[in-house]
Amino acid sequence: MWLNSLVSGMQNTASNYGIGNGKNEDPAAALKLNRYIAGMKAGQTIQGEIVSKTGSEVAIKLADDMVLNARLENDMELELGKLLTLEVRSNMGGTLSLSPLFENMGLDANVLKALDMAGLPTNDRTIEMADSMMKNGMSVSRESLQEVFKKVITYKDVPPSDIVSLHKLGVEVTRENLEQFNNYKNLNHQVIRGVTDVVNELPEAFNTLMQSGEPTKAVALFDAVINTVILEQEAEPETVMSQNEPAAITAQENEPVAVMPQVNENPEVPVQVAAQGESEAPAVLNETKAETEAQAIPQGKEEAAQTTVSAAPNENQPVNIQNRIIEMYTAAKTPEAKAELFADKEFQNLVKEAIVNKWTLTPEAVTDKSNVEALYQRLRTGLSHLELEARETAGTNAPITQAATNLNNNIDFMNQLNHMYTYIQLPLKMQNGEQHGELFVYTNKHSLASKDGSVSAFLHLDMDNLGPVDCFVAMKDSKVNTNFRLKDDETLKFIEDHMDILNSRLEKRGYSLNVKCNLMDEETSGMEEILKTDNLKVFGGHHSFDVRT
Repeated sequence: MWLNSLVSGMQNTASNYGIGNGKNEDPAAALKLNRYIAGMKAGQTIQGEIVSKTGSEVAIKLADDMVLNARLENDMELELGKLLTLEVRSNMGGTLSLSPLFENMGLDANVLKALDMAGLPTNDRTIEMADSMMKNGMSVSRESLQEVFKKVITYKDVPPSDIVSLHKLGVEVTRENLEQFNNYKNLNHQVIRGVTDVVNELPEAFNTLMQSGEPTKAVALFDAVINTVILEQEAEPETVMSQNEPAAITAQENEPVAVMPQVNENPEVPVQVAAQGESEAPAVLNETKAETEAQAIPQGKEEAAQTTVSAAPNENQPVNIQNRIIEMYTAAKTPEAKAELFADKEFQNLVKEAIVNKWTLTPEAVTDKSNVEALYQRLRTGLSHLELEARETAGTNAPITQAATNLNNNIDFMNQLNHMYTYIQLPLKMQNGEQHGELFVYTNKHSLASKDGSVSAFLHLDMDNLGPVDCFVAMKDSKVNTNFRLKDDETLKFIEDHMDILNSRLEKRGYSLNVKCNLMDEETSGMEEILKTDNLKVFGGHHSFDVRT
């Protein structure tokens, strides 16, 4: 919507406002208004109150009782008494072209006041910034607003609300983190998807280098992957992260912590996922998955169910694959022999499968926190080496480099997020493929609000047959309350019909279960739950969350 101003003069009282009729004008006031208009430049803003409206013509009361008469170019609903902020689009010959900011939402006067007190300009981006900060319960002091504003003008192509969200999360505002945050918002954040991208791009990068007449670089890339990712051998000193780099997560006594270790962090630092002293806490998830889905999936889905919930059928398979790679690799004594081996489709598939085995977990392995810790150690170390080698051989803009960089940035983002929130992704290895899981414990590490011993968590799983599954879990003492959100009526009925299996196994371990099942309106991400944390009433207190329960 645009407004073309028609300057007519200034009136002293609302009862005398005229729309372009020139009546009751004070020459001195009209001159003052004209000077005011002449001094306005594109990008500046005008704030005023709608005091009169006749057809397409409106009168806007500005500061010092000046009245600006304007005509609406398009059909635009304006209410009398409404506060309006207008941005100057152009000023030609004393005629202003104005555009209302946030024309479809009522502006909180406190937003405008906060910006004014902070000495910041009033435009659509600063209004969105201040409004978002208020809605997120953040301070809108002069210092806070100016700090966020610096990032808003630095990243002009990013919604100010995204920048505000990173500040709330305690995550550094960088281009990389803003991109990752956008991925998390749009459900494009899965670590398992990043792993798949890397393993798919690796043979493509090798083939491209070979076709480009770069066999030495092609062999060097595969050499690095086999040695540093699959065999986990030491890389050159410059490719290893600093030994002095601080640990990403340090578990405090009885505090729930997601496992996000950095490379070379102290292995003696304990990291909690399961509750202390609960080695026999319910391992029900593992024990009932196969029985529940394989036996009780609706007619026609039994075979699919068997593959959905089972881990790799042969626990020695990863070792066998790695041994086969070592055997073939050590037999290739010359660069030419290596080039021929690396070009072999069978060998490429073995390497891809070996990487997936290194960078995923079976459902059984998730129950041991040391396995999750080791997984992220392998990911961080392997990706650091792979990204560096890909840059040197394939180039910065090569798909393999971009895939490794994006996955590395994703893990870095999670690492920063875990300084304040307990959140972890679980890339799962199933018999019929890889699946995504994520766990968020409702605990702000710097604001443990609940002292009643309760702990709540959000678990999200993407399954081939069940589809997306959201599970909200609340535990206090021996009581477990769960709320499942499922994609359709068939899945909901299946869960309801066979929840007694889970309930009986929990009862054997002294837990009582209360279950609710609902259809989901839309898929929820862990990031959405994290951003709502400050509005929740149930937090993690001083107790760890047992992921197995």
